[in-house]
Amino acid sequence: MIEPDEPESVDLTAPEEAAEPNESSEAPESEGDVNSGDRAEVEKPAASQAAGSGGDAAIAETRVETGAKPSAGPAEMAVDLGGGVKLELVRIAAGQFFMGSPAGEPGREVDEGAMHRVWISKPFYMGKFEVTQAQYEAVTGERPSHFDGNDLPVDSVSWDDAVRFCESLSQKEGRRYRLPTEAEWEYACRGGSSLAFSFGLSYSQLSEHGWHFDISQNKSHVVGQKKSNAFGLHDMHGNVWEWCADWYGKDYYGSSQAVDPEGPASGEHRILRGGSWQCGPALCRSALRGWGPPANRGSHVGFRVVLEAQD
Repeated sequence: MIEPDEPESVDLTAPEEAAEPNESSEAPESEGDVNSGDRAEVEKPAASQAAGSGGDAAIAETRVETGAKPSAGPAEMAVDLGGGVKLELVRIAAGQFFMGSPAGEPGREVDEGAMHRVWISKPFYMGKFEVTQAQYEAVTGERPSHFDGNDLPVDSVSWDDAVRFCESLSQKEGRRYRLPTEAEWEYACRGGSSLAFSFGLSYSQLSEHGWHFDISQNKSHVVGQKKSNAFGLHDMHGNVWEWCADWYGKDYYGSSQAVDPEGPASGEHRILRGGSWQCGPALCRSALRGWGPPANRGSHVGFRVVLEAQD
């Protein structure tokens, strides 16, 4: 069992030599480093309020504030991809949250700070699950995954592959599908919580909500078997890493805009979020920032989509 104060290191920057699933209790070979950035302060807009005199502890107890405007669209959607394959989406309301983690959070990396208030100004739909192999094949005609199964998350896809999937689906459906921004991803993952996980602080409860190294048997698992978060999203912690749209910047939190941040204008690596079946619990936290080259593929890497709302 990985203790919270001794997070496992995982390599997201080097191409992976895929290993066959096994029952070993030994940790898999490292796939690179989750890099750390310097703790940076960010100027809050005049409309924001201070976290309170309690510092990080007060921030950690803050809940996400979602917009009170009634939803103009359905709470959930199911998009027919053909051949009996459907893509389920959940509507995420506009709102605000504290992005990043407090200095005292176990397993924290320095590029997760400083915590800063972010506004998501528009509602959006997000995949209820990670994109599955059946869904990926229905849209692209390809089946690239190392692990095989229609309802397993697609794996061994690069950032470029994920973007092409979204472009193909957009063309097919006549609506814009894309990868989530890093801010949208964390907002959706937290599901109303500013604690280490969407369900709270307890590492012991993670196995009820996500597939991580301690229980994964060195492989990915069928989507949707674990409990959802408060927004109705499954597998936001673990199973496979999820590509986001943004470039990675280790000091980006110090200069990011407060409303709908989209990441640095350029970079060498793209953001990966959520951890995977190969990661210890600390790497599956809501605030953990992974990254990798856009062309990188691995059996621990997949994605989920966002559909832009029409209101």
